[in-house]
Amino acid sequence: MASLTNALKNWASDMFTRTVVDRVAIDDLASRPGEAKLFFASLREVAILLLKGGDIDYLKNHLPFSVWQGLKNDLVHRSVLWRAWDGESSSTYRDLQPEVLVTSQPGTFTPPPLRTTPPDYPDCPLVRRRSLLSRGTQIARDREEFLSELLLPTLDAHNPAKRKLSIYDPYLFQGVRRDLELLRNKNQLHSVNSIGLVWLLGGLSIAFRSTQSKPKVEIYTAERDPDGGLDIDDITEIWREVSSLFDFANIDVTVRAIGSHNRKILHLRGIYVNETRGFVLDRGLSDFNVSPVISTRKPVSLATKYHPQVRLSNEAAEELANIRAVALKDVPGCRK
Repeated sequence: MASLTNALKNWASDMFTRTVVDRVAIDDLASRPGEAKLFFASLREVAILLLKGGDIDYLKNHLPFSVWQGLKNDLVHRSVLWRAWDGESSSTYRDLQPEVLVTSQPGTFTPPPLRTTPPDYPDCPLVRRRSLLSRGTQIARDREEFLSELLLPTLDAHNPAKRKLSIYDPYLFQGVRRDLELLRNKNQLHSVNSIGLVWLLGGLSIAFRSTQSKPKVEIYTAERDPDGGLDIDDITEIWREVSSLFDFANIDVTVRAIGSHNRKILHLRGIYVNETRGFVLDRGLSDFNVSPVISTRKPVSLATKYHPQVRLSNEAAEELANIRAVALKDVPGCRK
């Protein structure tokens, strides 16, 4: 299966649930080809199969030929992702911990991991919730659910060595400067996690504390004109203050600023995973601000605040490439 393994070196980008199918379930599915085809089709675009040594051969040797060929095709074309898994020895890594166990034996939806049967997999609460969130049918209840059920699963779908999160927000440091000043005036700097940037980077660092490699986080922002009073030195000073307030040892962060003469090229505000899948934000990372950081503008409802995923069009991907191609100023002091 070397060719299959090579074909899967580069992961597709989407939001997936880490899933284990036990061999009892495989044996039962082998006797019901129709149900088996439906089950493996239900894994498309929603599952990362965690496979132990010998599992590929077991699937190949026990499933009916037509079922195996369909599953193999899905694996090769990355409609269903899989990752090598060593069982309990992999449990120290968050991104290798099973979230759903598919088995033919009855069970309840009690973590960890959630137990379900092949016919019920699409309706397993975690799988269904993430699917609805991803499509925008339902909305994340708060920023914590956005992180745990949308952003992290999207990152987890990528090769651990190639995970990259890009944040585009031309007004990011204007907002952070305002928020820090507000907290200082209220003598509430202990609540700095209420600032969206601090919360997001801190949450990512905690989440990737127990993973195999650090993801890259690239922040793209812009200098403002003299009236805005924000140049690269101001951004650097704000970043130094912010980065001293949390531990981001588990993520590699770079901050890059577009000069004020090119600032109009950066107008989008959003979070993008490996430049292929993203979340558009109304007010950039200020969408993740919570009390006591109070926006001077009318609050945005959760329905518009936490957008579903969007797959980047060719035009959008070209726009991001154009932003990265202009002369950018690196903010010193970032961890690389």
